[in-house]
Amino acid sequence: MFRLTIVLFASCIAVAPACKSERTAHATTPTPAASGQTNSARALAEASVASLERSLPDDHPDLQAARLTLGRILCRQGDLQGARALIERVLEVRARTLPDDHPNLQEARLALAEVVRQLGDLPSARRLAETALANLQRTLPDDHPALQDARLELAVILRALGDPAGARALLEKVLDVRTRMLPEDHPDLQEARFQLALVLRDLGDLEGARALLEGVLAFRQRTLPPDHPDVQRARSELAETLGAG
Repeated sequence: MFRLTIVLFASCIAVAPACKSERTAHATTPTPAASGQTNSARALAEASVASLERSLPDDHPDLQAARLTLGRILCRQGDLQGARALIERVLEVRARTLPDDHPNLQEARLALAEVVRQLGDLPSARRLAETALANLQRTLPDDHPALQDARLELAVILRALGDPAGARALLEKVLDVRTRMLPEDHPDLQEARFQLALVLRDLGDLEGARALLEGVLAFRQRTLPPDHPDVQRARSELAETLGAG
């Protein structure tokens, strides 16, 4: 049974990324294919958590990882309260059992920051993201992917709080690192460009925003179905940018 649980858990991870593609205030409706895949991932994750809860102590690291995966799936499905409850439980356990600068503790903080940001609690989201980023900066090399994720999440929060200049500084750093470390067609590189474009538009640099959004849209149209939410978001934001000119 334990081996089967691990297989199910690995399957969930493969199809359930963090809800980092939902980082703007504009929600989009998932495609039927995307919804079906996420529902399958949720069923697998729920089975994994239930099995691990029966076989492991409540503070076991594998159980926290499974709960975090399920929390991220719930976040992507829009069940933010369900996601918050799970991720807060993971954070509580990891805060008791890990050093304060442990990367897994920062992972939980960032996941919770993303959820509470979407719930509208921007001050709490900022505190969580700033704490995670500060700890990761002390423990990881500057080009580590987890550090870029933390910078990007904090940048999105700062933009929502009305600090586009602070967001721009973080996003330019993320984009510099990802441009050096990732292939041109990597989704994380495109996400950094997308977020920077929104900030540039806020700051009045419509040409800079337009250039970035046109590149992101072209990439997403090449690599995703035409009705994919990320394609729709890129198209919508480009239209808004063109209209602002």
